[in-house]
Amino acid sequence: DEGGFSGSSAAGECKATFVAELRGGEASLHHFHLLHKSGPNHGEKPRVGLAMRYVAASVRQKGQIRESVTLIRGVMVHDGFDLEPILPLAGEVSNENMDEGRKAHADAM
Repeated sequence: DEGGFSGSSAAGECKATFVAELRGGEASLHHFHLLHKSGPNHGEKPRVGLAMRYVAASVRQKGQIRESVTLIRGVMVHDGFDLEPILPLAGEVSNENMDEGRKAHADAM
């Protein structure tokens, strides 16, 4: 097992490795194509992963599974993604706003 990537053609292409041991509550932020691994989670709480990708609003996704996105700026010009609910920029946040956010979060998990 070569760093957890045995049988992978990419494993032979690695020129350098770097060990970044994280403690509970820490996070790593790395490029989408970076080969990485971690050992088993022996903690009581689940390990959580978060993927962030910045793409133009004109990008369309392919495939049957629809992903939800947060629109950072610009205007969606098609229905290629499901927009996540956003909280009001000014004023009070309502219980309805919070419920929409909780539902979107639960659906994503």
